[in-house]
Amino acid sequence: MTKSVSLQKRQANRRNALRSTGPKSLLGKQRSSGNSLGHGLSTPVVPNFHDPLVASIIEMIAQDAVDSQAANALAGKILEYERNLAYQRELFAQDLSMGLSFQRPSAAEEEEGVRGLFGAEIGMFDDYLDWEKFHKRPIPDKDLKFVLNSKLKMQKLWLRMHKRTQRDKLKRAVKALRYLKRSSNQLIKTLKALRSS
Repeated sequence: MTKSVSLQKRQANRRNALRSTGPKSLLGKQRSSGNSLGHGLSTPVVPNFHDPLVASIIEMIAQDAVDSQAANALAGKILEYERNLAYQRELFAQDLSMGLSFQRPSAAEEEEGVRGLFGAEIGMFDDYLDWEKFHKRPIPDKDLKFVLNSKLKMQKLWLRMHKRTQRDKLKRAVKALRYLKRSSNQLIKTLKALRSS
């Protein structure tokens, strides 16, 4: 059961389509043409026929009374799926080894991260405060305020960097999953085409 689209909706769709035509300049077109090649998951896999694994895959497929051209195409789809699956495993292993999670870091993790990024600066502030305490001099309020504000700014900067890292990780995982689904769908489509022929 299909819904009929009103005339106003069709006209609005056409107007919107005219607005979103992509980059206009040659440089913009060149830059956007490489968007899908950043990770290499969307480039088609060309089977290396000299590789013993590829040759054995093609031979096994050909044993099922499949012509050589279809066997080569199916081997390419299998290799593409395997490449995407390997990339998923790699992302998962990185996440495990780095201990990244999508939760706010604990106070200890935050302290460790800030000290790792701004260790020298925090050390200078602490040395100054310790020096003044050692000589039993009163620390001016403006100096204390400056040290506290600086440490707070460092903490906020680290938190922003941490959130950006988490966001980038999530985007990468979602994009990789999309390519894995696409390669599995292409593999299934190729297998169905073989069955129907």
